[in-house]
Amino acid sequence: MALAAAVSLVLLASWGVVLVTRGVVRRVVAGLGLLSALGLAVVTYAGWARLPDSLVESLRQAGVESPGTEVTGWFWAAVLATLVSIATTALAVAWCPDWPEMGSRYDAPGADRDEPRPVDPNSLDLWKSMDEGRDPTA
Repeated sequence: MALAAAVSLVLLASWGVVLVTRGVVRRVVAGLGLLSALGLAVVTYAGWARLPDSLVESLRQAGVESPGTEVTGWFWAAVLATLVSIATTALAVAWCPDWPEMGSRYDAPGADRDEPRPVDPNSLDLWKSMDEGRDPTA
């Protein structure tokens, strides 16, 4: 089901954002991850409830006389993954304020920095020579 894959990618992306954010943003994104996990449960249930009948009907229209469907181990793996996702994201919402934050050295350059960064004159000369069309590695 394409919708289950899309919701799973939103859940995965929310975990990536939770790891690199701080404070209230972290908790909000963890809440979005929890909503995504709950949405994944709804999509998984809808797939179990509707997909087999829809597949049987499509096969009958295609000319198959006695189509049959069965639930495989992949469905149960999806159910297990959904339950684990719900549990872990609920714990993330509850516990994320106590998690350590990334250091400020990973912030974008110029973000809340008071002291200017020293400029290496050799580096500046290399850039100037490239601007003039000379290859500094030659």
